[in-house]
Amino acid sequence: MNRGSHEPVSLPKMGRSFRRWGVVAFLVAVTAPAWAQSVAPNLRAAVIASALGYERSIREGDGPLRIIIASDVGGQRDGDTMLDAFRAFASRSRISGRTVQLRRAVHNGDVRATLRGNAHVVYIANGTDAATARQLIAAMRPGQVAVCGDGSLVTMGCALGVEPHANRARPVVHLATAREQGLSFEGRLLRLSRVIQ
Repeated sequence: MNRGSHEPVSLPKMGRSFRRWGVVAFLVAVTAPAWAQSVAPNLRAAVIASALGYERSIREGDGPLRIIIASDVGGQRDGDTMLDAFRAFASRSRISGRTVQLRRAVHNGDVRATLRGNAHVVYIANGTDAATARQLIAAMRPGQVAVCGDGSLVTMGCALGVEPHANRARPVVHLATAREQGLSFEGRLLRLSRVIQ
């Protein structure tokens, strides 16, 4: 074949296969570190919404389910991204048959202002300072569900979180915190989750 030709070159089958697997290996290598750090926002919102459907007071309640997406300046990016992810979820689904109302709150030092609105769920965005997150969680009333976007932060005072697990995402439930917050998650959710006693 002439080097200046623009005719397609037929590769041997082994070459094509190797190239395909090479691309797959590259994508896995590139995406693995990102997956290990966090769960993608749309998947995180879906896992959280599904898990919330297994909490007794949410399942048995009526009216819209109110969720606050809270952060400080450090968690603002994740908070804004998760607001969009929850909006996308709420536009096509409900949680235990309930519509979802969302409010975005950037904490500026006034806990009451951040938590205003009688929310059922407070999502603490990734990147929020640990002291701010603890302050917000401590000010929540019994029956409100504190959710951390990062499952590794659940021990900070959140009853629920999400973490990557075996190429998918799974809920993380902190049972002692859930009981302290007056929450009761069904056994079906606990069997699918990493449970912290």
